[in-house]
Amino acid sequence: MNHFLLPTPNQISQKTGFTVLPSQSLGIHIIGKNNDLFFSAQNLKNHLKKMANIETNIVSTFEENKLGINLKLEKTKENYQLDIAKNFVNIKASNTEGIFYGVQTLKQLITQYGLKIPQMSIKDSPAFELRGYYHDITRSKVPTLDTLKELVERMSYYKLNHLQLYIEHTFAFQCLPELWAGKDPLTAEEILELDEFAQKHFVELVPSLSTFGHLYELIRLPKYEHLNELNIKASELPHSLKHRMAHYTLDVSQNESFEVVQKMLKEFIPLFKSKQFNICCDETFDLGKGKNAKLAEKVGKGQLYVNFLTKIIKEVQKYELQPMFWGDIILHSPELIKKLPKDLIYLNWCYNGNPSEEPSKAFAKNKVKQVLCPGVAGWNNFMNAINIASANITKMTDFARKYRALGILNTDWGDYGHVNMLANSFHGLILGAACSWSQKNPEPNYFDKAISNIEWQDKSGKLAGYLREIGDSLHYSIRSCYGWVNQCEWQAQVETKIRETSPVVYSKGKAKLQAILVKLIDMAQTSKHSQDMQEFIWSTRTLIWIQDLLLLKKRFEFQQKNIKPLITTDQAILEGLEITKAYEKLWRVRNKESEMHHTRNTLIGICQKLESFNK
Repeated sequence: MNHFLLPTPNQISQKTGFTVLPSQSLGIHIIGKNNDLFFSAQNLKNHLKKMANIETNIVSTFEENKLGINLKLEKTKENYQLDIAKNFVNIKASNTEGIFYGVQTLKQLITQYGLKIPQMSIKDSPAFELRGYYHDITRSKVPTLDTLKELVERMSYYKLNHLQLYIEHTFAFQCLPELWAGKDPLTAEEILELDEFAQKHFVELVPSLSTFGHLYELIRLPKYEHLNELNIKASELPHSLKHRMAHYTLDVSQNESFEVVQKMLKEFIPLFKSKQFNICCDETFDLGKGKNAKLAEKVGKGQLYVNFLTKIIKEVQKYELQPMFWGDIILHSPELIKKLPKDLIYLNWCYNGNPSEEPSKAFAKNKVKQVLCPGVAGWNNFMNAINIASANITKMTDFARKYRALGILNTDWGDYGHVNMLANSFHGLILGAACSWSQKNPEPNYFDKAISNIEWQDKSGKLAGYLREIGDSLHYSIRSCYGWVNQCEWQAQVETKIRETSPVVYSKGKAKLQAILVKLIDMAQTSKHSQDMQEFIWSTRTLIWIQDLLLLKKRFEFQQKNIKPLITTDQAILEGLEITKAYEKLWRVRNKESEMHHTRNTLIGICQKLESFNK
């Protein structure tokens, strides 16, 4: 029978025939005095209303009902058991979490079949304890509370149980009001509400805060610029999205550096129920290159890093929390791992399509707890590079199984203004969920058909394949656009590649994208996720524009007189302005105003550069 489930359950026993649930007087029965199951019952009730447009009754009873749906706490070896019999459905589990996950599986079947569901029995349990998603809300885009709740709901639908939000300066610290001024940060009340909401969906909201490197906005403030490892007047330099990602690192020799971290932690920690805390401490690129250069020569950069890292770890442990941190820097000096406090979680990240096994092996050799952290390959891009993300996520999950990691924390960053749409990341998010729950990774063709059906109600199963094709059309990223508009020194290599690429690549790319765009517009008519479809359409339309832009660059900027652009410069400007307007509209549906101006300025800057072609 051609049904799809994500993640794929461990055991499915297919039976003959269907269960036909009544369209009227359908009962969801909570068996016994188990009011804790009410949320799962309500979750199922809402889905039946949304997907089948029927009303259901939630009741409590001591006996299983042979008509309708039963939710029952009962000792089981598995996380949950789902039995679809002739006239009724039973979901059994040892705890409320198991019942909730059984409900999610049933919901996916209802999405595909409505009230006539194939009979089967499922026994299911997760492969990994930690199945997470890491979302960047620092690099210009701050989601609304409603969007974050939507993210939690969609995560829980695929049995993810761990969410982190990356924060440098986008929390409204009362102790540092100048840090977040004009950036529309998350407030304490919003985090408290999200934490409560996530817990109901069996998702742990784990705090994540930069405490060592990546403190650009903090140490550009005149009040704190003296805490920069680099001996510069950062407040007097022009703002740079590149430097915000790559710099700045705290001066570890000043007591005040640690004091400001203490102050931030003291305000941030009480907002979360979680017993874990991600202190980040990655990419401390400047460490030992400025004020501490002589000290670094004397003791070594690795020891300099470990000394300050240990102070932060012990500060977090004071609050009876288990620290986790990105493991990239300590891997340069793995012999220093033994000098770190115990009971840490090492976040092992790599984002390319062919990740190395060596970091996983090194952490396993040192007998530390590690979580493998792949990525959805959206940062810098107008559409996620899904083929790269898929290879990365599956291989990193294989390493996690081999080296018995705690689990998977799948990352979604927002470099250069966070142009990448949230919807574009859902393929990677759900693939990460499927890999981290199941004992083996899903076959790619099955996964694409499954996600197309389950997530976007595409009965043809082709939507995910189209998204892959769109992601293969990335010739000029938002980073490249930003570099071109702002005349960044690192842009020359990108421009050389564009100069040397055959124009046929761009003209064929445009034709392919135009054909996909027509199909997306048609599919948008039936999807329950209209916003997702509009974001896919915007990304495709923008990449069509990019192909035209590159042909125009070749003709007018590079003076390649044999090039025949497919549209005029004026047409490209008009389309760029329309794309910018559409982006602003889409941004405001899911996000606060935050720092949208970075992306808007880049897109408008492209139009201004195109204007110069007419001169």
